[in-house]
Amino acid sequence: MGELVSQSYRLVHKVLPWQAQMCPRAFEDLEAARSKYFFQIANSMLIGYRHKEQDLQKAKFKKEKETMQLFLFEEAERVSKAER
Repeated sequence: MGELVSQSYRLVHKVLPWQAQMCPRAFEDLEAARSKYFFQIANSMLIGYRHKEQDLQKAKFKKEKETMQLFLFEEAERVSKAER
């Protein structure tokens, strides 16, 4: 964690003018913007994973439904043949 803080301070010194480096509010604003950016990236990744998982589940249920329909059709044919 200390490494991240030191990297943040180095970033502040490179990005902000020297007057703003003395202001703790400027550092807090920069840190808030940085955190917001990373949370947006993580959120978009989670949304992508959720959509991917939903697509996989839909495909699985569709395949199971087709398998059941085929089984029921074959079973109905067997029963009709046995009744003849």
